[in-house]
Amino acid sequence: RALSREIPMGHSGESERADEMKRPKEITHYILVTFLVLVNGATSLCARGDPCLNRTVAVSVATETGQPVKGLVAANFRAKFRGKTADVLSATYHTSPLRVVILLDASESMKGIKSRLVYAALNNLVSWAPQQISFAILAFGEGVKDKVDFSTSQKEFVAKTEKLKGRYLTEIGSKTATLDAIAEGISLLGQPQAGDSIFLISDGWENASKTREGDVTRMLLQSGTRLFAFLVVESLGTRARTPEEAAGALMFHGMSETTGGFTVDYAEEDHTKLSDEVRSIVREISSMVRGISEFYSLQIKLPEPPDKTRDWKLEVVDTATNKNPHLLVIYPRKLAPCP
Repeated sequence: RALSREIPMGHSGESERADEMKRPKEITHYILVTFLVLVNGATSLCARGDPCLNRTVAVSVATETGQPVKGLVAANFRAKFRGKTADVLSATYHTSPLRVVILLDASESMKGIKSRLVYAALNNLVSWAPQQISFAILAFGEGVKDKVDFSTSQKEFVAKTEKLKGRYLTEIGSKTATLDAIAEGISLLGQPQAGDSIFLISDGWENASKTREGDVTRMLLQSGTRLFAFLVVESLGTRARTPEEAAGALMFHGMSETTGGFTVDYAEEDHTKLSDEVRSIVREISSMVRGISEFYSLQIKLPEPPDKTRDWKLEVVDTATNKNPHLLVIYPRKLAPCP
């Protein structure tokens, strides 16, 4: 015989039934709150680690006389992107090894005195550069003619550049594909590293590249590679520049400024002594070496990701007065969108 027990349905039974009805709602509310917390946390982590927002840029700061300024901190830098403040998270004066790809113009337009000046610039660049700079060389015309890569030791590198000089002075010819050479230089650098630079030694001609200017500029910006250019140009009054020279020089000036480098126009001068010419080249090259090797690595966080290549502003201020001390600030003037 089955036994059964009746449960009285007084106040305590009604309370239990009410609690049972509330429990699903409480569980649902708990799940929703937990989900929102997780979503907000994930969003915060994504924002902190989003490469589209977090950028590393190389910035050179110098006095009006060209002397590097040291001792700055993140608070000395003010950045804006699309009218909004961009956070400067850190500013580190860079002392680590650097890589520079030298692009040596060996095209038809470099015959004559230009070839001597160009090789003098190459020789002084390698000789005067600090030990932390590692060099590679691409000699180019319509394509790459010769290469000395980063794996070469310092002694071997100097020996190879001497051999290159002999070939360079006798085998100059062909059209000039400078943009293609810059793209090849970026490829040679491989995985981007802070301070990577392309150093172009040329007369600024461009008449054979398959790669477009906009594509090369975007490649430089996305890899963080700065372009420096030493352009050997005719002395004023010698002759008018050809359209190729004028357009090329203007283009490379713009590209170097956009990527955080700069360009020096070296005019052929009627020096009475070769030593005067050498001193002049050394002076120009030494200023460019300082621009390459003495810079700050800035970590910045943008207020929003760039939807296309856009301008931004960066300045240095005195933390005590919050005023601009009129220093020369060289930095990439544009930021590219994520690849």
